[in-house]
Amino acid sequence: MIAWYWMLAAFFGGLLIGWMTCSLMTMAKGDLDFEFSHDNVRMEGKG
Repeated sequence: MIAWYWMLAAFFGGLLIGWMTCSLMTMAKGDLDFEFSHDNVRMEGKG
């Protein structure tokens, strides 16, 4: 009965991968001062 553990790990793993991908794409656009925060991305309207 460890299925919940793997589902939880996959869930957070997906969030981490998506966050890292978004961060790398933002920095690749020249936003080197990106503070690794979703709030900044939302307020600046970039993406």
